[in-house]
Amino acid sequence: MLYIKTLLEILVSSLTNLAATCVKYSVPILTLVGVVLVFMMAEGPHSPYKQVITDFVVFVAWWVLLGVASSIGLGSGLHTFVLYLGPHIAKVTIAAYKCNQVPVLVPSRWRFDHFEECGQGEGVGFWSIYSAVGLEAFLWGFGTALGELPPYFFALAASIAGTKNEELQEVLDN
Repeated sequence: MLYIKTLLEILVSSLTNLAATCVKYSVPILTLVGVVLVFMMAEGPHSPYKQVITDFVVFVAWWVLLGVASSIGLGSGLHTFVLYLGPHIAKVTIAAYKCNQVPVLVPSRWRFDHFEECGQGEGVGFWSIYSAVGLEAFLWGFGTALGELPPYFFALAASIAGTKNEELQEVLDN
């Protein structure tokens, strides 16, 4: 139970530091929030870009959250790579080799429902396919790394508290 107390102390300390930083930089943070709100609410020449930015934010959140879900295993140890990222890479690769070019995602890369019809392709290489799926793979990996942080902090708290893992000690003793 000592490690839980230490973990809570670390979390409280981290949240206190985060709150102090937010207060220290409240003017730039509020300015940024205000600019984003005005950009999203006001009409003007920037209006066509609002949907693209919204789609991009949802796209990033989707792949990062899938990475986090993969890291925690969804309670079953099943990784979202098998369910989402792997099939996405396979779908893009198959379409690229079928069309002899990397397919255009319709309506956009950030929110696609299907691929555009095949045109006259110039050939497909590793780097062209990699560039078509690299961002998704990076965001998924980033989410996986974020999902590994809670176990790290639990282990850090246990280490700081000076407790030993009984199961690990039993394995080491044998």
